[in-house]
Amino acid sequence: MPNLTILGLLFFSTVVVMTSTSWFTAWIGLEMNLMAFTPLIVNSSKTSSEVMIKYFLIQVMGSLTLLLSGVLAQQDSPMTLTFFHSLWSMMLMLAFTTKLGMFPIYFWFPALAEGLSWFSLGLLMTWQKLAPLSLLIMSPLKTYLMISFGLASAVLGAIGGLNQLMLRKLMAYSSITHLGWITSLAPLSSQGAIFYISTYILLTTTMVILFSSLNMIHLLQSNMMSTTTPLSLTLIFITTLSLGGMPPFTGFIPKWLTLQVFSLENLHASALILAWSSVFTLFFYMRINYALLMTNLHLQLPPQMSLNITPWKSSLILTSNITLPLMTLLTPM
Repeated sequence: MPNLTILGLLFFSTVVVMTSTSWFTAWIGLEMNLMAFTPLIVNSSKTSSEVMIKYFLIQVMGSLTLLLSGVLAQQDSPMTLTFFHSLWSMMLMLAFTTKLGMFPIYFWFPALAEGLSWFSLGLLMTWQKLAPLSLLIMSPLKTYLMISFGLASAVLGAIGGLNQLMLRKLMAYSSITHLGWITSLAPLSSQGAIFYISTYILLTTTMVILFSSLNMIHLLQSNMMSTTTPLSLTLIFITTLSLGGMPPFTGFIPKWLTLQVFSLENLHASALILAWSSVFTLFFYMRINYALLMTNLHLQLPPQMSLNITPWKSSLILTSNITLPLMTLLTPM
């Protein structure tokens, strides 16, 4: 279990970034966040030292690009959260993509994911995205710039996850896809982007907890799972479909709202690209479900043995994971 001081510093640094009013303060918060997260990588695997160095160098490069763009854009005025030239906006966008692991600086994210523990990877995919995403939402970047980078990330993550057998890499490409959706939505609706981020963090955390508790690393490892965990299998089945945006699961709501916003802005081509990327991500999520349920039932169960799950239990799980979240999320709207 990580030190509570480190987790406290991690939380505090994110709050500093989210409440900052200048690029210099935001840069300080990002550096504090980097220093707090780096010790959590050290004991995550046998190659933790190499992973830590790679992560440190990538994040430093992103922070320096962020600081440089702020300095160049505000040479004769205080470093406020404004920009006056498209060149500085492009530099800022590259800094954000480097910090988040999006297109075009995405290659480090799947490579590092394989060398992290599920706990460290869960933090990297959820909490570590909050600080850069909050700056991305607050920044006055060009709408076409954010949408272009977002669409490219959504397509790249969807295609990259198709041939992945390692679950950590697959979750990393899934994160890239969702970050693309959030980045595309941010300039059109900041409230919608915040809602998408909250839903994404909830579903990804659930997925990481399930994979970690079952000690799953490889997709084909699912065939060797014990049949005494039907509840976990059912939860994984529901959560993967929800992450893929399958209606009527919870993850469908933010994607549906995103497509609705794009349609209202007459960005029909962009909405179509996002929809097709969601189809591809749903395909590799279905591969997980097939390995967990279909092959497991045929290869592992003896003829006289049946799954220890009754219809009323299935209905209860389905209701608690679909109907209740839907009612909760739809209430404010």
